[in-house]
Amino acid sequence: PGEQYALALAPKSDEVKAYRSKLAVFQDDQKVLEKTIRVNDPLHYGGYSFYQSNFKEEDPTYSGISVVRDPGLIVVWIGFVMLSLGMIFIYYVKPALAQRRKDLHDN
Repeated sequence: PGEQYALALAPKSDEVKAYRSKLAVFQDDQKVLEKTIRVNDPLHYGGYSFYQSNFKEEDPTYSGISVVRDPGLIVVWIGFVMLSLGMIFIYYVKPALAQRRKDLHDN
């Protein structure tokens, strides 16, 4: 009855999300950007994203990097906005217009 307990959590340094890679971007022999990337925290430059995709536990100097370019991403965002606007129209604007027509027709 008089005992107290505490739970202490500490991040494990050997977890995948704990691995980091230091990247630098050079343009015309000049360093233009430098960032330490980790899982789900990529470096973005010139329309490209550089992700840490894998690593070797036995070789800490190795880091696999994935380079991604998403030129169609704007189309996805436009679709998302159009879908959202359509939902607003269907659930709010259209019923309000129908109610207004009904009120005008009843008078």
